[in-house]
Amino acid sequence: MKLRRSDVDEFGAVSAQLTTMRNDFVVFAKTKPDNALNKFKIRAANELLHRANEILGNAKPLSAFTELFEEDLPSNSDLAVVLSQYIAALETWRSAHVTKSGYDWYWDVDGPTIDADAPTRPDSRSKE
Repeated sequence: MKLRRSDVDEFGAVSAQLTTMRNDFVVFAKTKPDNALNKFKIRAANELLHRANEILGNAKPLSAFTELFEEDLPSNSDLAVVLSQYIAALETWRSAHVTKSGYDWYWDVDGPTIDADAPTRPDSRSKE
């Protein structure tokens, strides 16, 4: 199935935001791994996780997981682990939606081509 340009744009935005958030929480997890997240951080993370779930569909990294619960008091390290799993799943999804033409990689989209980086996951496909 070919993607729409809006799918590629949403992937780019969500992937970048999740990566930035993960990088921040990896630092927090190294210094204070068991500190509980506040409600603002949980809500911000959940917003991104919901958007990632929309992109990934049935390919979510944690099949039973949909969001963090405030009453569970997730920690810095909990969030760092979840975000790392989502970033890996998004890269697998991206790798499956890019194609090779000649020496270049492109998103598999309807309409004008969109340049892409080479896939990093083994389940990627290439068209020559």
